[in-house]
Amino acid sequence: MLKKVFNKIKNSLWLTPALYSAIGLCIAILTITLDMYFNEHYEKFVPDIFLTSVDLATEILATLSSALITMTTFTFSMTMVVLTTYSSQFSPRALPNFMTQKATMRVLGIFLGGFIYSINSLLFMRNSLDNEFVISAVIGVFITIICLLFFIYFIHFIAKSIQVDNLIENIAEETLKSSKDIKNKMRDHKLTTVKQYSPPYLYGHSYYAKSSDYIKRVEMEELVSLAATKYIFIKIHHKIGEFITDNTLLFTIYSDEANLEEGVMKECADYITLGRKRSPSQDLAYSLQQLVEIALRATSPAINDPYTAKHCIRNVGKVLAESNTILDGDSLYMDTENQPRLLIPMEDLNNLLYFTFNQFNIEKRKDIIILGAIMDALIMTAQKCSDDNKKILWSFLAYKTFSFDELHQLHPYDQKFLEIKKQKLFEVTH
Repeated sequence: MLKKVFNKIKNSLWLTPALYSAIGLCIAILTITLDMYFNEHYEKFVPDIFLTSVDLATEILATLSSALITMTTFTFSMTMVVLTTYSSQFSPRALPNFMTQKATMRVLGIFLGGFIYSINSLLFMRNSLDNEFVISAVIGVFITIICLLFFIYFIHFIAKSIQVDNLIENIAEETLKSSKDIKNKMRDHKLTTVKQYSPPYLYGHSYYAKSSDYIKRVEMEELVSLAATKYIFIKIHHKIGEFITDNTLLFTIYSDEANLEEGVMKECADYITLGRKRSPSQDLAYSLQQLVEIALRATSPAINDPYTAKHCIRNVGKVLAESNTILDGDSLYMDTENQPRLLIPMEDLNNLLYFTFNQFNIEKRKDIIILGAIMDALIMTAQKCSDDNKKILWSFLAYKTFSFDELHQLHPYDQKFLEIKKQKLFEVTH
């Protein structure tokens, strides 16, 4: 339960700005305390250049607070421009990829922290300090310089983020991280894939969903640990990323006892996160959907950028190739004693290929470049997948070229291009 709450807080947009704002407030309280109660002590050790009169400090802090709030407003405006570009040019599903970036939230946070420091320091400039010197203004100047450096960095970050190639690479890399984690678990014999599996215990206790939501995340390690402690087996009936309605069977707990221990059912439910939006952290299909949407936008008549579409499709192939180990069946998780404790259904390669590439209509000669990219993706996937999945890849190519009825009218160069691709796919699938 604590990890679920921690992940929710960690993934929230306000966490980083709130932390930097709190840091700015703490620095303001510290400097105010020094100026009001200890300035006679530190004046002997601080060079005169770092001390200012209260009147000058008031002017400096007022100027800095105005400048920082202006920079914060400008940063928010730039962020909204980027979000509009992402939504219109790339995909609405790609918006979180920018907003959840650490750089975006860090820049907004440090501006807010600098403003909070300046305005609070200005608030506590008392008349009783008129004949004394303070250090608050100099610290405010240093904080503002840091804010300016971050602003320059943010401009550079915006320039990189707006490039579609960088967005595609970031989505692919985020997807590959979860695949690498699964591969590590399989290497450590904590996870295996099965086509069919019968629970090892006799009695089943069903849990039904309380709301209509997507399955966003499943805390596998916590569920396996709980199952090992209670000597139970947990079977989840729906894939991560699947939409379920209320009163839908969500999971079943199997045990040797007819009556389940009180609280176990609710504890298991707490480790399964439901929400109104899908999350790419564990949802392979959703990550591929983001790449496909960018490719479809690129192939639309309004944009007409086939090379961006090719880049997207080839990254889809890279993701499928690296994720092949989780496409051979459902995921069966083991405890430390190598006993099966958790079963999670996974999307098979056949359905994943269909829902990924089905939206690309390959019917005319102008679609050859997209068909070639799809064949490249199939070749990359076939090089690392099992024999059963290789058969699926070869049959899927026949499906994609089924409606390509103008093949006999193609120029010999086009025919040769497709034949070379087809021959490569045949060699790696047979």
